[in-house]
Amino acid sequence: MKRMSKIVLNVPTFANHQRGMTMLGILLLGALMVVWVLSIIKLTPVYIEHNNIKEVFKEYEDNVKAKDKNAGTSKRKVEAYFSRYFQVNNVRDVNEKDIKVEKKVIGEKPKVVVSLSHNFEVHMVANLYYMVKGEYSATVDRASDDELE
Repeated sequence: MKRMSKIVLNVPTFANHQRGMTMLGILLLGALMVVWVLSIIKLTPVYIEHNNIKEVFKEYEDNVKAKDKNAGTSKRKVEAYFSRYFQVNNVRDVNEKDIKVEKKVIGEKPKVVVSLSHNFEVHMVANLYYMVKGEYSATVDRASDDELE
């Protein structure tokens, strides 16, 4: 009996030649990681300041409801309250002059709406900036003895 010889073709497959990332792929991945880390580093202070401002508006509503003497509804008292809070918590991009105090009638009750609209601009590199928009508001019952100026 004759033996049949087995023919083996040495055909290269894609899996044998393509292993791992190319240098260009590594550079692109590295560049994306640098942009991502730089963005986190640059935007973290803005995020912290945003949370501080959001917290002061919530505290203001709670303090007015609790009849705190420092949290009035007149423009002067509102500015003093927010100024004190911004100084204590090192809020630098916003000051009490940016706050709008409006008298409104909602339903049958007189209300005071305290609001702040601010754009946080963060420089990234060259002429690239991040723009973070913050809008905050608090609506409280108007105290009868406070005059809105």
